[in-house]
Amino acid sequence: NSYYNTILVDTLTPQLSTVYSDSISTSASGKILVGSYTDNRFGKITAKSFFEVYPPAVAELATNATFDSLELIIRPDKSYYGDTTFASKMSVYQLTNKLAFPLYQTQFYNNSDFPVDPTPLGIVNALIYPNHTDSIAIRLSDAKGQELFNLYRSNDVSMQSTTNFLNYFKGLQISPSSAGRHAVYGFNDSAIMRLHYHVTGVFTESKQRDFSFYNADNTQFNQVK
Repeated sequence: NSYYNTILVDTLTPQLSTVYSDSISTSASGKILVGSYTDNRFGKITAKSFFEVYPPAVAELATNATFDSLELIIRPDKSYYGDTTFASKMSVYQLTNKLAFPLYQTQFYNNSDFPVDPTPLGIVNALIYPNHTDSIAIRLSDAKGQELFNLYRSNDVSMQSTTNFLNYFKGLQISPSSAGRHAVYGFNDSAIMRLHYHVTGVFTESKQRDFSFYNADNTQFNQVK
C-alpha cells in the first residue's frame, strides 16, 4: 500500500584509480641496490643499501706487519635501471645504530632508514659496465683501517666474534651522490671490506684480511624511494 519507483540503468561508467602500497619488504633480498635515476614518467628514484660485515678468523700477525689500506669491494650482478653511459658517484657511510628489527617486526622495508656518521668512509666515481665490470673497489678511510688493523693485531675482544664486532662496527650504508641521476645498479650480496697490510723481510710480502658480508640475521635491506 505504498508508492515506490523502479529505475532501470542500462549504462555503467566505472571510476578507476591506481592504488600503491605504502611499503614493500626489501630485507634479505640477496641484492644490493645503489643509484639514482630521474624517469620521465615516474620521477626521481633513489636506492641505497644497508648491511653488516663480520670479522675474519683471528690469527697472529707478524710483529713487523704494517697497515696499508682499507677498501670495500662490491660486484655488479648485471642488473641496472637507467643510462649506464654516465659515471656513478657512490659514498660509503658507517652506521651509528645496529641493524635491529623493531618490536614485532621481522622485516625492513623500502622506506626503512638508519642513522649514519655524516662523514663518509669513502667515495668513488666509477663508470660501470653492467655486463663487463667485474668489481668496484671503494677506498675507505685510512684512519678507520688503521683502527681495525690495531684491534685485529691485538686480538681485541671486538674481533673475537661476530656479535662483539657488530656491537663495535654497526654496519655500512652505500648511497648515491645527489648530483648523479643516471642509473640504479644491482650488486651481489657478497660485498667484502678488505684490509691490506704488508710484512717486511728479505722481501716485502703483501697480505690481506677480509671482513665478509653478513646476513644471517636477515637485516640487510635496500631503501628505495
